[in-house]
Amino acid sequence: MVADPAGGRRQIGLTLGEDRSFFWRLSGRKNLEFFARLYGVRSRLV
Repeated sequence: MVADPAGGRRQIGLTLGEDRSFFWRLSGRKNLEFFARLYGVRSRLV
């Protein structure tokens, strides 16, 4: 996201309403970190 914010935004889905992704107890940031790591994104890039 830091190196290419527009490219990062294209790869992130939009969550509306009460659908808070797979782990509903996690914050938006924690969900982003979790799924980024699943896709092999380095921690410093999340």
